[in-house]
Amino acid sequence: MHKNRKNTHFTIFTQINEILEYVNGLNEVIGKIMEYVLAILMILIPYEVVRRYFFNSPTIWGMELASYIMCFCAALGGGRLYLRDEHVRVDIIYGKLNPKKQMIVRILTFPLIVLFLLGFTYASGKQAYFSIKMGENSGSLWEFPIYLLWLSIFMGSILILFQAIVTFLNELKKILENQ
Repeated sequence: MHKNRKNTHFTIFTQINEILEYVNGLNEVIGKIMEYVLAILMILIPYEVVRRYFFNSPTIWGMELASYIMCFCAALGGGRLYLRDEHVRVDIIYGKLNPKKQMIVRILTFPLIVLFLLGFTYASGKQAYFSIKMGENSGSLWEFPIYLLWLSIFMGSILILFQAIVTFLNELKKILENQ
């Protein structure tokens, strides 16, 4: 019976690891897609600048589209940044700590991160819901559906929240493996 119990624990941990890897992989793929979307932005902005300043003929959609693309990239690329530990942080104290103490700081700040992300996810989800319900658009000549932006912010906050949980569990796993 004891052997059976051990296999059950092994199976549970294997399944948890698969979920963790899935979240990591999902954020990696979405982040990679956002890289290509940013490449579109790198073409769009110079195109708009040339049209505006050299030909005095700006498009009616260029800068608006650039703003939306930037919003999508910022919202949906956050999970990958969290995965790679590339988010901006104040390194005055944190950067001077050794790796073990940095890990402890990350673990201790995890509840605050989750609390913030839960609130942000709730608020962005609520806003996305109302935006969809109202059929909100940009009000410009183009009438871009703004609810797509709110949905991307909502989905991005979920991706960051999941990545924060995965990162936290990986940190705990490292601690447990070292004991």
